[in-house]
Amino acid sequence: MRLSKKILSTIAAGAMAISALTASVSVSAENEDLTLLTNSGPYSGSGTYISTTYKSDYYQYDSFEITYKYNSFDEDGTYVDNEGTIQSVNYADTFDFVVFNTNWGGWDKVTVGQTNPSTTETYTKLVKISDIETALISGTPYGINLQTGAIGDTSVTVVSLKLKKSGTYVQQNFTAEGTWVRDSETNTMTVTPASAAVANANPYNIEFSAIDLSAWENPTVKVTAQYTVSPSEYVQAEILIPTGEKDSDGNDVYEAVDPNYIKPSAGTYTFATEIPNTVTKFLICYMGSTVTKVEVFNNTDGNTNYPMEDFSASDIASDMGIAWNLGNSLESVDGDTSSSTYGTVNEKFWGNPKTTKCLIQAVKSQGFNAIRVPISYLDMIGSAPNYTINADYLARIKEVVDYAYDMGMYVIINIHNDGGEGIPGKWIDISTSDATARAAMVDKFGKVWSQIATYFKDYDQKLLFESANELMISGNYSYSPDPAYTNINALNQEFVTKVRAAGGSNTDRVLIIPGYNTNIDLTDSSTGSVGFIKPTDTVTDRLMLSVHYYAPDGFTMGTDQQWPVGTGTNTYTSKEYMEAQINKAATAGTKYGMPVFLGEYGPANNNNTVARATYCYWLNYYAAQKGIVTAYWDNGSMTTGGTALFNRNNYTDSGVVTSDGNTIISYIMAGYNKQSIPV
Repeated sequence: MRLSKKILSTIAAGAMAISALTASVSVSAENEDLTLLTNSGPYSGSGTYISTTYKSDYYQYDSFEITYKYNSFDEDGTYVDNEGTIQSVNYADTFDFVVFNTNWGGWDKVTVGQTNPSTTETYTKLVKISDIETALISGTPYGINLQTGAIGDTSVTVVSLKLKKSGTYVQQNFTAEGTWVRDSETNTMTVTPASAAVANANPYNIEFSAIDLSAWENPTVKVTAQYTVSPSEYVQAEILIPTGEKDSDGNDVYEAVDPNYIKPSAGTYTFATEIPNTVTKFLICYMGSTVTKVEVFNNTDGNTNYPMEDFSASDIASDMGIAWNLGNSLESVDGDTSSSTYGTVNEKFWGNPKTTKCLIQAVKSQGFNAIRVPISYLDMIGSAPNYTINADYLARIKEVVDYAYDMGMYVIINIHNDGGEGIPGKWIDISTSDATARAAMVDKFGKVWSQIATYFKDYDQKLLFESANELMISGNYSYSPDPAYTNINALNQEFVTKVRAAGGSNTDRVLIIPGYNTNIDLTDSSTGSVGFIKPTDTVTDRLMLSVHYYAPDGFTMGTDQQWPVGTGTNTYTSKEYMEAQINKAATAGTKYGMPVFLGEYGPANNNNTVARATYCYWLNYYAAQKGIVTAYWDNGSMTTGGTALFNRNNYTDSGVVTSDGNTIISYIMAGYNKQSIPV
């Protein structure tokens, strides 16, 4: 029989009993059993409440073990149920494990008992939690009540009630679907598979609990949210996790994994956030939207592991394929002089969200085999004489590197804006003629690179280091007055020396060396009284030459919509000029005995997709003919002036690659593969 009315009337009693119940809980160190009750009772009467165990307490366990005894039996063998109907006592239904859902409804039971019990025996029964949860007709399991069954006036005692653990618990990936709107009383969210977690869609957030991610490598949460109109102000869009602290009322204190307030246009978005594998619960709050779907999964798709050792720079250049820049992320620096964080590094300062593996997976899926990760250090470097890099910052760099490295991609990391034009806190200054200042700069540069190299010394040749980025004397973009190369050459030599000395795979790692402003024309030993000098190395053919290409700047960084314009190698805006410059870069590489890495190119968006794509096609076509590796500069922006190929906020299957990106990527790949230009 169903005892719904009786059970529903005991919810409050069950909740109140938890505090008393907790006091009797004990854990066996030997087998990790959890004892919930000892010598509890006696109990009599059908449907008498005994205890409640919430899923948040039992989710890591496999079964209940109940040990019980009969003290006396019902005299006439009948009783009256909640509906007033006379029922026969049924000792096979002495106890009920009753599972209930998150809406405190859908109560269903699994029974325990003896057909012919005796008062002189003690009985033990193991009941699988999966069987109890399977009995639930609707919703997500939220907890399990223990109560007496069809025993009438029989008296029973619970000798012990334990949770048993086999050690085989595995957290499942799960999906929750429904609707959640802030402040709504009609929110719903159903988990599939139901046993994987508890979802509580309350008016304030969606709470997910009863999860164990400790065995997961990369827990990821994808939230699909619909914005029917663009919010009038910036609204919360966050995953929050417990800090481990309690407030004055004893409630958990939460903090955002990635603090985020957004003002999106109307539409449907899928946001991806990585969470620590130490959490057992988290909250979701995306205000101004209707959340329709939440996916929680261990994102290790694409991981591979094959050793890359003893490859020359030429070998790697041939194997690397097409590269992509994670631009305007880890190199971002706050340049607002009125800001309290002015001059500091933060991954989100330049408008992009925190990088996730989902983004890098999308990049790889489009055919890119290498990723350049520009990195600024600045305030993350401690004071002299050690210049210690912030440990948390290095760990974050490692996370981003691992996203691509673990998928078998090549990864290039550098020191990017520490010598950047107009960057506050810049400490790499190649304009200095003072020998003492130069020595101090080179010393710091070497110590920073020594730490980076030591930190990554066990990574094989899929990880490459690039000395620096676009080092120049302020305002002098296209020429290199002394002492520019005196400083650049000293920095590059210190870079190579310190990386090699760091040991491990660094003794064989391929290193990328820039000239003045990575300018093709100026990476020439005949330029000025002092020109580019290839660093001395302890190994052969492990250096690559770094150049960039942004000609013509009116098209790639300005508002010009057309390319090519004009013909001939002397016409800056022509296709012939591009080919001549690529050939010049290849010639420089041959001169120095170094394959060429064209680390940045990328025309700005001015509603001119085909012109941009055509530019990318020919650059990669000419580069491929000369064996030059290219890396597209993606700054994450999809507005005018942006170069985004990927929407870093939206991870739906159709939304990751932008509409411009689809076209441009197809042209890049066609050019690299020396195929006909797409039509």
